[in-house]
Amino acid sequence: MQDRLNFFEPWERLPAYHENQLTRALLVVLRYSPIAHQAWLSLIDRSLPPLHSLDRPTFDTQRGTILRSDGQPTTNESMRGISVLCSANNPSEASGAMLESDRGQVLDGIIRYGDEIVVVLESKLDGPGDDRQARNINLYGQPVKFDPQIRRISWRDVLATFTDLANEKRGLISGAERMILNDFLDFVDKNFSRLGPFKTLARCAAEPSRVRRRLHAILREVLRSDGVALPGTHYAVITAYLEYDEDRQVKLRMYPADTLEQANVFYNRPNAVERTLVLEQEGWTIRPNFHFGFMAKGFDRTNTDLRLAEYLRYWQLNIKNTGLVGREVWNAYWDKLVKAKIAEPADRDQFDHDFTNTGRQSATPRPGIQCTFAWHLDEAERLDSGEQLAKAVKERINQLLEAVGEDKIDPA
Repeated sequence: MQDRLNFFEPWERLPAYHENQLTRALLVVLRYSPIAHQAWLSLIDRSLPPLHSLDRPTFDTQRGTILRSDGQPTTNESMRGISVLCSANNPSEASGAMLESDRGQVLDGIIRYGDEIVVVLESKLDGPGDDRQARNINLYGQPVKFDPQIRRISWRDVLATFTDLANEKRGLISGAERMILNDFLDFVDKNFSRLGPFKTLARCAAEPSRVRRRLHAILREVLRSDGVALPGTHYAVITAYLEYDEDRQVKLRMYPADTLEQANVFYNRPNAVERTLVLEQEGWTIRPNFHFGFMAKGFDRTNTDLRLAEYLRYWQLNIKNTGLVGREVWNAYWDKLVKAKIAEPADRDQFDHDFTNTGRQSATPRPGIQCTFAWHLDEAERLDSGEQLAKAVKERINQLLEAVGEDKIDPA
């Protein structure tokens, strides 16, 4: 029989945003992450036995009967049944009592702990959730005795708990388990954003991991992808990053001329340098970002005493004669960089670590710049609460793109 909870098994042809996909994703997390499973049990009922004292759980989804026909209890005693309603919001009123029903049913989730306990999960994605299905369960004659009251939890509480567990700095989980939990949270952010417990920065309460997850969702909305690449075709700058620093600043960072190919476009494009310098008057912070590259990686950002305008002017004059630097001329090239104040003598130690003391035979100069626009967290929270932060981020991205001579993203 197909295991619907195996990561590698396709399951029906439902869109990713269908509520059944969310229930299935939750069950996958509970199956593979014991700490998430224990946290989920605690949300249901803190008086339940701890996970480690229960029989090994089995999972199922989208089934009409509580127990499989080949999985009846080995004794004649009834199993304890717990009905759980997981809705978008916590209800304002108490649920009614459980009632045995003869209705046709498809149960969203079933978790069985040996012959001791079985949990039946009903999922609702909008509002507090109608509890009729969770209260009216057809036993089909199977030996399950449900607790009189259903348990009600909210998706937002589940997601908040999982977010805290996945916080890397707290060190509660690591490796594959943390990846699974983060994959689940990213899946929810992408397909069920309305459920997010931290769907605004204000709700994140300045907790760094929550703020960064919210910023990731905002950047995904702006760029229409999970990565950092700008949509469309660009030549002088191709990525944008939205970051949160410990100084309570939300920072948009972009890196024009970050490769030699991009630098050739940027420094040879008429008026691009001049327009970029004007951005400093518009609230941007721009600094030199010279470093070396090998293959797709960048190394060794140097320190420079040059003012930004002098740095940009230097590369305008020298970009045509800049190319891959072979090992045999590294010393001479470094002397040239130090003389031009593009680098300091102390920068050579890191270069030797990444290049001279390796088998690499070439290094590619990358005469880029780093452009940063910052919002204080208070201002970012205000914008996000008014659903304006994504718009502000897009406007600033387009402002830089226009300055360097690139097409805007989603031009109005």
